[in-house]
Formats: sequence, C-alpha cells, structure tokens
Amino acid sequence: MNNVSSPRRAAADFRLLWFGQTVSELGSGISALAIPLLAIDVLHASAASVSLVTACETLPYLLFTLPAGAWIDRVAKRSVLITTDVLRALAIASIPLALALGGLTMPQLWVVGFLVGTLSVFFNVTYQAYVPFLVEGRDLIKGNSRLEITRSGANLASPALTGILIDVLGAAWTIFLDAVSFVVSVLSLGAIATREPERSPSVDTTRIRSDIKEGLMFVWNEQRIRQVAFCTSTFNFFGAMAGAIFLVFARRTLELPASRIGIYMALGSIGGIAGAAIANRFSGRFGVGHAIIAGAVLSGIGELANPLLTPANAPILIVLGGGFVSAGATLYNVSQVSMRQAICPPRLQARMNASVRFMVWGTQPLGAVAGGLIATVVGLRATLVVAAIGTFLAIGFVLTPRIRGIKEIPEQVQD
Repeated sequence: MNNVSSPRRAAADFRLLWFGQTVSELGSGISALAIPLLAIDVLHASAASVSLVTACETLPYLLFTLPAGAWIDRVAKRSVLITTDVLRALAIASIPLALALGGLTMPQLWVVGFLVGTLSVFFNVTYQAYVPFLVEGRDLIKGNSRLEITRSGANLASPALTGILIDVLGAAWTIFLDAVSFVVSVLSLGAIATREPERSPSVDTTRIRSDIKEGLMFVWNEQRIRQVAFCTSTFNFFGAMAGAIFLVFARRTLELPASRIGIYMALGSIGGIAGAAIANRFSGRFGVGHAIIAGAVLSGIGELANPLLTPANAPILIVLGGGFVSAGATLYNVSQVSMRQAICPPRLQARMNASVRFMVWGTQPLGAVAGGLIATVVGLRATLVVAAIGTFLAIGFVLTPRIRGIKEIPEQVQD
C-alpha cells in the first residue's frame, strides 16, 4: 500500500470517504433531475436549450481532463477533493439564489453547469486516484462495489425524493440541498487522518505536456484499458443523446408529472444496487472480463425501452429499462474500474483516470448537442431510436479474447 497508516485507520478513513460521497451523490442526484425540470417547467426551455445544460456540464471533460490528470499526480489529493467540493457548493447555491430573486435565466444554468462540470473533472479524476491509496489492491472490487452501491442508492432515492421536495419546498430549496450535500462531503474529507507523502507540484508546461502524453500512451498501449475506454465512450455518446432529451420527452410527449417520473426512475435504479451487490461474486465465478461484457449487454438492452414508451406502458418500461441500464452499468463499472486501478502504477493513477475520462466523458457533450439537434429535426422519439441502436455499437469493443481472458483482479502494480 502507498501509505504508512495502519489497516484499521485506512479502513476508517475509507468509511469517511464513503459517507461523504453517499450524501454528495444523493444531493447531486437531486440537482440532476431538478435543474432540467426547472428549465422545462419554469423557464419553458426548448429541447435544444435543455440539451445544452448537459453539454455544458460534460464539456469540461473534453477540455480539462488531461491537464487535470497531469497536475493531480503531483499534489495531495485530499486537498483537491475538499477544494472542489467547496466551490461546487457555492456554484450550485447560486441557482436557488437567482431563482428566489427572480433573475434566473438559461445562460446562468449553462454557466453553472460548465463551472460544476469543470470542478467535477478535478474531483472525479482525483477521487479514483485516491481510492487505491486507502484500499488494498485485492480489496479494490469490494471497495468500489461499496461506492457503486452508494451511487446506485442515490440514483434510487433521489428521483422520487426530488419530485416530493419540489412539491413541498419548491425548486429553489430543493436545489439548495445539493449545495448542502457538498458541505457534508467537505466535513467528511476533512476528518480523514491518513496523510499522503509530500509532493512538490511543478508548473513546467513542458513537463506537464510530457506527463499528459505518458498517461495517454499508457492507456493506448494497455489494450485492456483501451478497449474498455472505446466501449464506454461509444455508450456515453449515445446515452447522452438520449439523456439530454428524455425529460423533455417524458414531460411533453408522455405528459408525465414530475413526481411520477421521479418514482419510475427511482424504481429503475434498484437494478444498480443489485449490480453492485453481485459484482464481486459474479466476477469471482465467471471472471472479471465476463462481468464487463455482461454489464455492457445489460445496459444496451435497457436503452431499447426508451423509444417504446407510451403513456400507458411508461410505468413498466421506464422501470424495466432503467433497471437493466443501472444494473449493467454498475456491474460494468465496478469490474472495469477495479481492473484499471490494479494494473496501473500509483504514479500514473490520476493521469490514467484522466486519459480514460477524457475519452469516455468527452463524447457526452457531443452526444447531448447531437440529441438536441436531431430532436429538433426528426422529433424526440426518433432520436431515442437512434440512441438506442447506437448503444449496441459499444458492446463490440469488449467482445474480444483480451477482455474475456481477464479472470481476476491482479495484484496491484507498484511504481
């Protein structure tokens, strides 16, 4: 392990990290539904305008992920996590403040989305590089399973909770709760006792370019990581295409109230908890590679439900489709993230994560914009058909002997 703390202390610190993220994920899940619904119902935004919210939130992954990874490998990661959470709390809090004052506009939602997305780039790249610092290599699947259960639990609770909160508290106070959740995460991170080795960050731009190149080349040359990255980036492109317009489709075509949308999405997210719960056992019995493939297939099947939705079958298909997607995504992510963390040297963790996220998240703003534009031309349902078909293209990248041959998580690579 890369620190000098006792296993007991490291385990306690991981629980602090886990707790903070549990609350933060719940808050972020609230904003993920509340902000687009606010744009649709309060600001009466078009499908293309709503899709730009998603595009602005994910565009920073295309712009800043690579330099973020090179820089984060040089600094204390806990400090980055705390700083980004403080700034995200302030950015999110500006939305309910502007709404309460009667000055909220779509451009502000786009700007806040871009700011929060930028901060999330730094947080998420740091976060995945920080987990192996607290968790032993052989326990990475167990640790990542717990984190995925948290994410899935938040996906389960937040949609239904959001609908209720909007009815009871209004949109302003509902979104404000996300800002509060980031504060809880800051307090949790601040209580972590394990300290990383001192690092001296450099501002040498030539060296940073060299570090970025080293991270990219590691991902490109490590075939297992490269194939997974191609799979995820393809799925995310078409998933973002559907996600950017889904709420518009649900509200204006299916005419579903916000509370019912939230409840159906919440029930569908139960699949994510199931996926996280079986990930360790599934990969142990069938192999990590087969877990990755199974997760991709399940997610692709789930996306097929979207274009088939009608007001009559929405309660069934939103739940079933969401269940397959969330179960598949969780099984897939637990397996492939643990594999990546184990086979990457500690000194390259942030750059490896940054390079992968550049590839897999960088397609999302493109997919979101494409979704808004295509929906404007051919309609919402036809766009969902294109997105559903496209997600199946992703599966081909992991249907290879190299991925199928991954039987278990190897011993963690050291520098």
